[in-house]
Amino acid sequence: MTGQEVPQEITARLTADALIKSSLKSVIWFGSVRNSQDVHDRSDCDLQIVLDKPSHELIVAVNATLEDYPSVDLSIMYMQDIYNHAGDVIFHDGTKSLFFMYVLAVGEILYGDNVYAGIVKNLSLDDIRPSLLVTIREYLSRLRVMAIQQTNDTLGFKKYSLKLFKDTLVYIGEEKPEAISAITNDTAKEAIQHIYPFSNGSTKALDDITNYDRNYTREEMAYLLTDYENIIERLCNE
Repeated sequence: MTGQEVPQEITARLTADALIKSSLKSVIWFGSVRNSQDVHDRSDCDLQIVLDKPSHELIVAVNATLEDYPSVDLSIMYMQDIYNHAGDVIFHDGTKSLFFMYVLAVGEILYGDNVYAGIVKNLSLDDIRPSLLVTIREYLSRLRVMAIQQTNDTLGFKKYSLKLFKDTLVYIGEEKPEAISAITNDTAKEAIQHIYPFSNGSTKALDDITNYDRNYTREEMAYLLTDYENIIERLCNE
């Protein structure tokens, strides 16, 4: 079964269960496979399932339905993760937080309504910058570790470099938040190079940032990390 078929199969299984369907608000398909970006033999199938509120019976039913999909990058949210008792937005999904709503708002709705589409219309860049900065610094932290531990397979380093570029461009206002899922890897690379003067060692490495068949050397990752640290310090350290 392909990455294109799995989301529909999961949706069909969720809606076939009466208990789950009665609580199901949205099934949202997003990410690289859906957007045809960074698609390769290790691309994740990203799916968010939004439910009304948790109960023991619902948790058991959802767990049983989804246990056959260990390779799917799943996010399970309840409405109480999105709104507090006063009706204010409190969304948090891992390190992604408020800003991630823009990614989900343009996802493909496989069931229900997109609970995020109305929320993002009322958000400003100032509203999401703190959330966005958390994600930027988390990506930078991951990249530091990848440069040490993943020298025999630098695919992750390349992918998170591009994520870092895209989020930084949104943070500084070069790209609109609602365009985050549409920014291509080449556009992100070219835009960040236009804004920041990379070192010669980094510039050569950036030429191969979307070539997933070639690993970076330790020296190349060190050049890039040095510039990443400077970019975040210069543009995002407010």
